[in-house]
Amino acid sequence: MSIYVEDGVGELGWIVRRSYWGNGFAAEAARAIVDHFAAHFGIRHFVAHCDAENVASYRIMEKLGMRRTAEYGGRKNRGAAAESTEYQYELLLDGKE
Repeated sequence: MSIYVEDGVGELGWIVRRSYWGNGFAAEAARAIVDHFAAHFGIRHFVAHCDAENVASYRIMEKLGMRRTAEYGGRKNRGAAAESTEYQYELLLDGKE
């Protein structure tokens, strides 16, 4: 799990070992990070990105209450021959626009 904060926006990220997939660990940890950074640092805007084919990652984002706000082409995953699409999700707490 990671968070990178710049200009008041927290960018979330995660990598989960395959043997732990499907247990809810990533969603639970991401929720804890969001809650902690909101409570202790006043962060109200969070963003995350994933490959469009990574259904598990964007489902985690949706469980957090994030919504898809952008879609980009031209993503190139390491070791992949073809380009893919990337999704951007955002979470705005307390009605911040």
